[in-house]
Amino acid sequence: MRRNYSVKVLSLTNLSPYVENKSSGIFITNKLKCYEANGISYKAIAIVKKDSRLIEYIKGKMLGKYSAVLKEIDGVRYEL
Repeated sequence: MRRNYSVKVLSLTNLSPYVENKSSGIFITNKLKCYEANGISYKAIAIVKKDSRLIEYIKGKMLGKYSAVLKEIDGVRYEL
């Protein structure tokens, strides 16, 4: 008797695309696109550390605005 198994992948990463840098963690995005193309179910969770108010202020002064994680790029969805 042959059993049908389905593969499910949980990907936890701190390398995810940002608004200012869409190619950040591109190898993770490409790997997830390959999973999807081969019918593998996945859930990608972007681990984002919350900065203190001081760090947010410094980043705002240095970068102009705070970097936001993209929730979706090239059909790959990241959860926060």
